Amino acid sequence: MRFIFPLLILFCSNASFGNTCLLEKYELFSSAQIKWQNDLTTLITSKTPKMQDVANLYRDEQLAYIAKDSLALKLLLKDSPSKVNTNEKVNMWFQLDNYVQENQANKYTTYNKLYSNVLANKHREDHPDGDRLRELMKTQIMPTNEFKILLANFMNSVDKINSIVCPAI
Repeated sequence: MRFIFPLLILFCSNASFGNTCLLEKYELFSSAQIKWQNDLTTLITSKTPKMQDVANLYRDEQLAYIAKDSLALKLLLKDSPSKVNTNEKVNMWFQLDNYVQENQANKYTTYNKLYSNVLANKHREDHPDGDRLRELMKTQIMPTNEFKILLANFMNSVDKINSIVCPAI
């Protein structure tokens, strides 16, 4: 009995540290995504100032997804850590089907607000300049060295984040 208690403390502290490491790792990933979205929007608006409204709208939609997924990870690690596949690259740790998202939304008010925001974005009418922005992305933004550098920096950040090793949970 006297050996079980120290092992229990050790196991719980390792699990807690593992979750903390995973949370920090995902937070780094979220921060990299946010930086990418903001930097890309800045690039788009510097090249095509008339597209600022639609570029900001699309960036804000992506930021809403990032916020929702960041909270989803925290809740999954708390409630269902087995649904988080940390053997994969960080962007593939979890897949949120409608059932899981609705379940989380029913349990957690903050998640419900984020999820509702994402659903509203998904169901809103397309911006009238959306197709034009997509065409400009293909023809004027993506071929530039500035875009290629931004993308390479983002990919390098994600590679570094993926190289972080956390204790098993």
